[in-house]
Amino acid sequence: MNFAIEDSPEQSAFRVEVRAFLDKAVSPKIEHMADPCDMSFEQYQLRRDLGRALGERGWLYPSMPKQYGGGDLSADHVAILADEMSRIGLALPPYYDAGGRMGAPTILVWGTEAHKKRFLPPICKGEVRTWQLLTEPGAGSDLAGIKTTAIRDGDAYVVNGQKMYVGSSHGADQSWTIVVTDPKGERHRNLSWLMIPRPFMVERGHDDGVAPDEWVAWEFAKVRRHYVKLGLGDKTEIEFFNGPHKINGVGTYDFLHRHL
Repeated sequence: MNFAIEDSPEQSAFRVEVRAFLDKAVSPKIEHMADPCDMSFEQYQLRRDLGRALGERGWLYPSMPKQYGGGDLSADHVAILADEMSRIGLALPPYYDAGGRMGAPTILVWGTEAHKKRFLPPICKGEVRTWQLLTEPGAGSDLAGIKTTAIRDGDAYVVNGQKMYVGSSHGADQSWTIVVTDPKGERHRNLSWLMIPRPFMVERGHDDGVAPDEWVAWEFAKVRRHYVKLGLGDKTEIEFFNGPHKINGVGTYDFLHRHL
């Protein structure tokens, strides 16, 4: 008895289309390393190029609506697309984009129309890469233990807390971040998601007392090095000022106005 699943004629035609596309779009220079953390910047860029090519067809996030950059594909076509990617040793998306995989469906279901038009097309077209930010020094799988707050201040949120980056190499363009927006509210119900862009600004008061200036400058330099490699060196700054551990705001507001 043959239990093999065979494509219908229509499914077979789509598989041929996908395979032909991948034969042209996937660079022969793409390597498959055992540990993704060993991926070079050049290898990462090859995967981003492939992601944008898939995005042009709506195939990067193929089940998302076309109006937001997806492909509106049926479940069987999504399965065929994933199968053909797997055949050549790649996933869909072809790079770590967990924040996009988590954030895009959430925004599609719960976001306003303005949210969908702003955030979904860049994700679905491969224009941005998104990491998720859940884990903190004292919380992770227990999201009710999150301590990072986001307090509304006019049209903005002031975010204060610590997150531990769980991702891969070479940074991201934005972070899908879980925060406490109602510190006095009921646990779980006081949490919200923010999509936070990733220009990187550090304020450092000389009398901060948390760590020496030299240590802070060294840690900042390591982060900026990665930004420079990504061609984003102008999107990261550090501001030193005479003062304690506080929100200084002078250079930060200018920085945000320039980059957001």
